[in-house]
Amino acid sequence: MAKGVTFNVNDKNWKTFVGRVTNGGSYGKELLRTWAKIYLADQQRKYVKNSRGGGQWPAIKKSTAKAKGNNLILVETGKLRNALQLGGAGNFVEFIMSQMSVQVGFSDAKHDKKLSYNKLARIHQNGEGNNPVREILEPPSPQALKQMIRATQIAMKRMEAGLK
Repeated sequence: MAKGVTFNVNDKNWKTFVGRVTNGGSYGKELLRTWAKIYLADQQRKYVKNSRGGGQWPAIKKSTAKAKGNNLILVETGKLRNALQLGGAGNFVEFIMSQMSVQVGFSDAKHDKKLSYNKLARIHQNGEGNNPVREILEPPSPQALKQMIRATQIAMKRMEAGLK
């Protein structure tokens, strides 16, 4: 499983927040869902940009482009891109409340008769076989991190207001 996001925050208010939400509060799960949505939307934007040749992925071979009739990368079915949506086919998200973290990746559901989403993503993520490395899950962009921080601030304020 390719992992998406891991956060370590060393802050007294954050530790208080985590302590409260991991003991049955709904604020934590809501926040983790928000993080996952922000992260996945960010990764899907990168995927689309990369698949059109405007990102960091290596171009496909000329012979492959000729056989396909286009030079788009990893877009044959759209299934892998669509798995970058919370709840989408092939999407894997696990909320780990005890650590206030979320694990994001691809499920072991079948993408086609031969491969699972997870295996197909790993092939490209790691450059297995004759494939070049094409990272599908990367660290979040600065914009996504700002959104995640803002979502965390809002959740902490909601929790504080709800506890008074």
